[in-house]
Amino acid sequence: MSNSAGISTIAADSEAAVAAAGAGLGPLFGSIQPHLLETPQNFIDDPVPLIAKAASARLAYLDAERAANDKSMTPAALKRFTDREIERMEEAQAGFELRVAERVTTLERRCEAGEEAVHAAVERCGERLLTQTKLLAAELHERSAAEQCEKLAAMATRFELAQTAAAAAAAAL
Repeated sequence: MSNSAGISTIAADSEAAVAAAGAGLGPLFGSIQPHLLETPQNFIDDPVPLIAKAASARLAYLDAERAANDKSMTPAALKRFTDREIERMEEAQAGFELRVAERVTTLERRCEAGEEAVHAAVERCGERLLTQTKLLAAELHERSAAEQCEKLAAMATRFELAQTAAAAAAAAL
């Protein structure tokens, strides 16, 4: 691969990364793009992966172009440079994937904790409801028993009155 072919590939990769960032971020990227193209080194550690990747690709292109214009840069040196950039991009990608995996794990733990909290709350509410239901049943049973006693007492009183009236009628005869 000649230097110009290598630089063309790096340039195409840079343009593709910038286009991907533009597509992914939409209108927001329009305000960032001029700064990214002029000073990509300022965006290498950007927390937004699309911007960081575009900055890294743009910086690789600028470095490759500078190296190609430097007559002391040999094809082997350019290949080492390119390999170094690829390795750096792979490390950045691995770091991003690790951060995403950690975030997913954190969210999964929070969901599990939430599920456990909901389960505990449901159990507490169920126990409270059961206790209230038992108290209500006991209260209804007491009321029912008291009403039955009152009815029996009223019936006994009527019976006694009827007996007294029958005894008085029998004595009057």
